[in-house]
Amino acid sequence: MNKEKFLSAIEARLNGLPLGDTKKALDYYSELIEDRMEEGMSENEAVASLGNPDEVANQILMDMPLQKLVGKKVKQRRSLGVLATVLLIISSPMWVPLVLAALIVVAAVIISIFSIFIAFYAAVISMGAVSLAGIATFPILLVHGNIGPSLFMLSAAFIIAGAAIFMLIGVNRLTLLFIKLLKLIFVGIKSLIVGKGSEKA
Repeated sequence: MNKEKFLSAIEARLNGLPLGDTKKALDYYSELIEDRMEEGMSENEAVASLGNPDEVANQILMDMPLQKLVGKKVKQRRSLGVLATVLLIISSPMWVPLVLAALIVVAAVIISIFSIFIAFYAAVISMGAVSLAGIATFPILLVHGNIGPSLFMLSAAFIIAGAAIFMLIGVNRLTLLFIKLLKLIFVGIKSLIVGKGSEKA
């Protein structure tokens, strides 16, 4: 496959994206081909080294922000026939509330989980404040001759500080896992959009 056919295949697959984004991607791959040809490859070898046009286009789409992918799908849907458009409008009282309900449930779950993490971090901060207060109280009690209570206060402060540190480590790990999960879900949504596009292409 030569450069022109390769870039045309990618352009066809990116149909629906903003023209600026499509041009930027095509310019990038055109420059890559030119660079490899300057290194001594033939045009066909340079094109082949970049891989399959569909795979390249999929990678470009996966790197795009989600809103641009959704915009691309909306533009493709505009080519629906009159009958399909009428059916969508007539059936909207059924599917619009379901879609809204699903979005609200997903948003509520995410907000609830974030609220739990915020509560955990607030607990860690509170425990840290209590341990600092205990350490600050130790010399005051010691000066007044209350050796037993002062030692108890200092011990309790260090125990609470240790518990706060362990809790902070655990909450940090859970937060990172949750963020990774959200990223996987986000990538999965993009893959569904990109995958459906490739079936159509």
